[in-house]
Amino acid sequence: MAIFYPPSGGQRIAALVKTEVALSKLHLFKADFTPSPLVTLAEMDLHEADYDGYTAGGETVTAFAGPIIDPLNGYAIYSGTKLFSFVAAGPDPITNTIGGWYLETAGGVLLAVESFPGSVPMQQAGQGVPVGFRLVFGNR
Repeated sequence: MAIFYPPSGGQRIAALVKTEVALSKLHLFKADFTPSPLVTLAEMDLHEADYDGYTAGGETVTAFAGPIIDPLNGYAIYSGTKLFSFVAAGPDPITNTIGGWYLETAGGVLLAVESFPGSVPMQQAGQGVPVGFRLVFGNR
């Protein structure tokens, strides 16, 4: 017997998570680390980006949009886009190569991690990475 979320369940779960993730922190992590499904927040924080222009502790995601019926599957909430940019702070800039992002709730829970398909250099003025994502709940 299969367990699934009917539309009413997917919508309710998405609404609950939307409330939980308000004021969450979106972080970037360095490409020298490959997280597994068992990764902890402490492990992610050890590999957090620190290039010139990066805000230590991540960027606040004030609120998510939705929930709406996602075109691919179930109900979704959307983060909006945060733009992370390299800004040299001096003659010897700190540079990184970025492997992906992770989301920490305001309560300090690691909620989601995504590795980019390729690494992203943050090494000179003009380089940056926009990060926006959706969290999907339910089946269709």
